[in-house]
Amino acid sequence: MESLKMQLESNYLLKKKRNKLKLIKGKFISFEVKGIIAIFDGRCKQ
Repeated sequence: MESLKMQLESNYLLKKKRNKLKLIKGKFISFEVKGIIAIFDGRCKQ
């Protein structure tokens, strides 16, 4: 019984870590995309 609880907790923590990584990755990617769009906008306006 105790080991099952431990397993569930570790699975939960792993999922939490993965979600955090996904969030960070998502923010980073959206930041990159915004930068690329800004560069294209700058070129179009010149």
